[in-house]
Amino acid sequence: MQSRLSEEMLERFPEIASQLGENSDLPYLQMHDLGYWLEQFAPADIPASAIKRVSDFWLWAQEQPPGQDGSDDIATIVAVGLIEKLFRTSATRVLLPHLLTEDQLIKGASYFKQWVGEDDYYKALELFVRSSDSETPESKL
Repeated sequence: MQSRLSEEMLERFPEIASQLGENSDLPYLQMHDLGYWLEQFAPADIPASAIKRVSDFWLWAQEQPPGQDGSDDIATIVAVGLIEKLFRTSATRVLLPHLLTEDQLIKGASYFKQWVGEDDYYKALELFVRSSDSETPESKL
């Protein structure tokens, strides 16, 4: 499983191949590497191609067969290792409307508040309010 995850990441995100190679046996650290790469962009400057690749990667992860536990379940690794980390900065938080629906965020409120913190949860939720007032999340893709 981990090698399939590593291969998928290398194919989708060649920009971080050197970091990924160093952590090839540590899938949660690979997700952190991807998050750190995304943090380099100003929120308004994240390339549409990067948004699409992250979105497609998240969809791919959710389609993978379940693992035995959190150490080899690809969807869990991506959710915990990457998606949760996207809440922590304004640069990466802007990706959330491309990855989650407002309904998912609201239904998962207790989970998100526990694991990402209430402040970051509410900052993410504000993005959905703003995006529904001005543009759809898909408009940047």
